[in-house]
Amino acid sequence: MITKPWSERSGRGTSRLSTGWSKTDFKRALWERSHLRLGRFSAENLARFATIDPARFKNRSPEDEISIAPAPEDVMVIVAGGPGKHSAIIPTLGATRSVTVRI
Repeated sequence: MITKPWSERSGRGTSRLSTGWSKTDFKRALWERSHLRLGRFSAENLARFATIDPARFKNRSPEDEISIAPAPEDVMVIVAGGPGKHSAIIPTLGATRSVTVRI
């Protein structure tokens, strides 16, 4: 899948980035720890994902694990807000790429 999931972090994420974690470090750590067995996906979703991203989904065992994105660089991290314990994973779903435009 070409999808770039977003991770919005506040509170804990903010403090991690302010205590020596670079965005690159955080992306890699999140990517390394975020895997899911293919058997957890429905057959319908697996068929759809195999069409969108055959290299990651086609002809794979249900026991194989897949990361949330093809590479750590494909995880987008937004740090917002102040102290607190709220965070969210925002899947972009589908064959998408993020684009940053100055407004």
